[in-house]
Amino acid sequence: MNLFDLYPGQFAAWCAKGRELLIGAPPRSGASHLLRVIALDRAWSTPGLHVVIAGPDRAFIRREHLEGEGGWWRMVEPAVASGEARHHAGGVTRFANGSAVQLTTWEAVGRLDPGLLLLDDADELGWGGYNLLRERALAVGPVAAGAPPRLVVVAKRPDEGWTRQHWSALNVDEGLRVDLKPEELPEALRGSADVEERKPISYRDYINRVHPGFDWHWHTGLIVETLQRVIDRELLRLLIFAPPRYGKSELVSRKLPAYQLHVRPDEWVGLGASTSSLARYLSKDARSTYREGGGVFREDTQDASLWRTENGGGMWARGVGGTILGLGFNLGIIDDPFSSRLDACRPTEQKRVEDWFWSDFYSRRQLGVDTAIVVMHQRLDERDLAGRLLEREADEKRAEGWTVLNLPAIKRPRRFAFAPTVRLVDDPREEEEPLCAALQTREELHRLEEADAFLFDAIYQQEPKPSAGGGVFDRLNFLPVGNPDVLAALRGDGISLTAIVEQLQKEGVLPPFHREVRAWDIAGSKNADGDSIAGVRGGSTLEPRRIYWLDSIARPIRPGEVKQLILRTARADGLGVEVVLPREPAAAGAIMIEDFEKALQAEGFRVVVVPTTGSKRMRALPHAGATTPLADGTPSRVHVLRGPWIDRFVEQHHAFDGLDGHADDEVDAAAYAYTVLAVQVARAYLGWSR
Repeated sequence: MNLFDLYPGQFAAWCAKGRELLIGAPPRSGASHLLRVIALDRAWSTPGLHVVIAGPDRAFIRREHLEGEGGWWRMVEPAVASGEARHHAGGVTRFANGSAVQLTTWEAVGRLDPGLLLLDDADELGWGGYNLLRERALAVGPVAAGAPPRLVVVAKRPDEGWTRQHWSALNVDEGLRVDLKPEELPEALRGSADVEERKPISYRDYINRVHPGFDWHWHTGLIVETLQRVIDRELLRLLIFAPPRYGKSELVSRKLPAYQLHVRPDEWVGLGASTSSLARYLSKDARSTYREGGGVFREDTQDASLWRTENGGGMWARGVGGTILGLGFNLGIIDDPFSSRLDACRPTEQKRVEDWFWSDFYSRRQLGVDTAIVVMHQRLDERDLAGRLLEREADEKRAEGWTVLNLPAIKRPRRFAFAPTVRLVDDPREEEEPLCAALQTREELHRLEEADAFLFDAIYQQEPKPSAGGGVFDRLNFLPVGNPDVLAALRGDGISLTAIVEQLQKEGVLPPFHREVRAWDIAGSKNADGDSIAGVRGGSTLEPRRIYWLDSIARPIRPGEVKQLILRTARADGLGVEVVLPREPAAAGAIMIEDFEKALQAEGFRVVVVPTTGSKRMRALPHAGATTPLADGTPSRVHVLRGPWIDRFVEQHHAFDGLDGHADDEVDAAAYAYTVLAVQVARAYLGWSR
């Protein structure tokens, strides 16, 4: 058998003239053999020519081009034996006339300057990658009229994707196309890879192709590996828990839809996010990724929030609450359904998101086939969407069988086990090992935890902590200070609280304070005797950073008595204790607070007015974070001076759930005080001026 015999389709391709040549090569048509013949012929006849045959990876090059009866080594064996050619490391064969043929990967072409580039199996390359290699091959200048092509591309599906789109835009002088017929070629020359179609590209390889500089870490590799199981429909329900800025949205919302449509172009991807603008933004990025991977769109649907492939599939994206009637999905993605931490902690918003998920989003899954759903969002509250989905898993009748990829910032044992129906993806880290030290070291994470353990458990550990009572504060985390009998005797003798504090500081029971405040919550709820009021006094220290609650006033009061109570208490506390007042949103309330502020300032008191925006629960969370013990054993940073008020104060915090109608005046007052004390402590700790 003559290895250089060419059959009609091959011969037509060998004779083609023009800048670029597309070879349509269905399986078992001998395209790889044709590329070797063209390479050898051009190298032999053109002195000094550098010819490159490139494929997806070295295993492909070895299997399809180097080895076997019709492989490159067999073809150049006579020339090597006669001394007219020599093999070199790296798949390079050099000829006596100064020409060379190099068999390598697509990636390596970016570092070469080929005079003739032959791209095998280019369907899998994608438009973005092809365009870069094309520019490399044609950079040396225009091709003379009647000259053979400088770029030859083999595509198994020439009428799909970027190959059809690109060649249809070229004129006959710039690019030709020749189609091979499998039946023309003898069995021996058809090639082993043509006998069986190659497996679709993996998700990891797809990312490397569309994003060559992607910054891989072990956890992103695990996420991609798990998402590959979703695309392969091994997993149908997946929850991903990981800290913010660790690549979740990049891998799930921006790249996964493009990969899904690359390997399943006739299917649909549906994406839901907190707002329509975020959903549109993510979908637009997914569309760009799909284009870079070689995908082609239907001309009539290229909107960022709804675009379609040429094979009948596509992607749509909607904000939570948006209408999705008439749309369906094979792969559904939920990315951050809450627009803020405030919303994630608000029961009405939690219920709204859950209702939309089940009644709207979930109902759009394709029936009769396996459909996959991936839910991924930053954990902020135990009853956010992920929390509610996990609650259902405890009910066998409603369980969906979710798989959880749980990647806390620091690996620690969970406080609460998942339901038996939940499958966990293995996390191979050692205890206390950070998720990715290149992004955040363990020391950096510990500083975040020390600043607000409650928030750290939710956002970074992905396990919101409802400790007890109403789910925000635990009575056991308020650390009492002082002898209650001694304190009661001192107060019974008429000694002022300020004098008692100074005496306890001299005795070492209390530390010297960096700052002291008394914060007021006014007219929090109506009582039979009038409005309620609460005033909480506290102090803060710098080293170590601690908060001490020293006193709390809480009782019903008539509106006309509020100003006098605040002034009388301020005088008793002394000028060293600042007064914190809430900024009321209503005009009448604002005028009242302004009047109080002027009256206090006239007597020399320093007044701080704090905003009342957000829910009571949101205002309380920073204080709750300070009461939460750290995982390393560091106890609560909140201490309470023993007194007759302490039980009421602690129990109100313990029962606090942030819902309207519950007693929470002292919680709100303490939250205002904590805001002022904690911010100033942080500023002083960092060396900032007041």
